[in-house]
Amino acid sequence: MSIKSQILFSVGTLVALIVAVGSGMIYVTSTLSAASLHTDLSGRQRALSQRTAKEALIYAAEPTKENAGKLKTTLTVFTKSIEGMLNGGSVPMSADNSNYKFIPRVADAEALGHGQRELELWKPIRAAAQRLIASKGKDRDALRYVVDHNMELFAAANDMTNRLADATAENARFMLVVEVLILALSLTAGVVALLVGRRVSSAIVDLTDHADIISRGEINKPVPTDGPGEVAVLGKSLDRMRISLKKSMEMLSRADIA
Repeated sequence: MSIKSQILFSVGTLVALIVAVGSGMIYVTSTLSAASLHTDLSGRQRALSQRTAKEALIYAAEPTKENAGKLKTTLTVFTKSIEGMLNGGSVPMSADNSNYKFIPRVADAEALGHGQRELELWKPIRAAAQRLIASKGKDRDALRYVVDHNMELFAAANDMTNRLADATAENARFMLVVEVLILALSLTAGVVALLVGRRVSSAIVDLTDHADIISRGEINKPVPTDGPGEVAVLGKSLDRMRISLKKSMEMLSRADIA
């Protein structure tokens, strides 16, 4: 392999691994950030499930427009949050249904299963809460359904939260291993590039020294021909020149003696 090819290969490998390190860091950061966000949102669902029951009771006792608005907001935030985690999409980061942010779909299959269960439990609870609002707080069966099924909904949200927390911890350990491997590869590539550079520069310096020796008339010492690429070619050419010069000088010496 020529010197140029060796240098290009080592530098190219180093650049590629630097890009890989950067990409790996970005991927690790984004993955862990998404997992942490999912866990936080799922944890909020537990509080929202309890808030739904509490606000339903308050509205049934005081069916005002303000209390109806609070309950509607909670229903909207809960719905958009669970649907966003299951399917990906814009989710309100604040409990007052504001500060929307796009989140990716939950990746863990087990957590998704808990989320589907949560959504199945939520739909009839939301429908009952909406009937309560439509009846201006008079539908006691609807109120009873919301309150009676609150703990089951809370448990489903809790199961999803716990699984997301476990999955995040597992991913963090895996990502750490990947990050260490990428870093090790990048360091290896750097060492390889350094060794190639040193080998080439050392061979050139050695060849230059021998050329200087020959220029001073010292032609008995062989020129090294085991350098990399073009250096080896130059070394062989210089050694042939040395041998030829040595033979010429020997012939001249014999002619003088004769």
